[in-house]
Amino acid sequence: MQNIATILDSQGKLREASDLLTNALLIEEKIYGKNSIETTVGMNNLGVNLAHLGELELSEALLQRTYEIRCKAYGEFHHLSNCSKANLTYVKNKINSSEDKCRDFHASMNSVVADQLKLFE
Repeated sequence: MQNIATILDSQGKLREASDLLTNALLIEEKIYGKNSIETTVGMNNLGVNLAHLGELELSEALLQRTYEIRCKAYGEFHHLSNCSKANLTYVKNKINSSEDKCRDFHASMNSVVADQLKLFE
């Protein structure tokens, strides 16, 4: 379902993709549990999709949960945690500065890169 949703999303069929991503996440949560690391890919994909649809508050909640689960499982400097942090920052910037069109997104990406570089110190 995730792969089909990705194709639909790339075709601009955001609502159809959202429906598939929601169903996939519900199935994953029933199998693995709501706070399982196995659910974070689907949770992240749905959060990004919802951001594209303009459903920013719901997107933020999912991406925040994704970030917290990944940090707990992998640590805050892991690349998947940093991916979640970047997505979450993007949505928060979109919520907080709609007229600025997320001008701080590049700064957040620089922060993610800096966090990755700390791994090599």
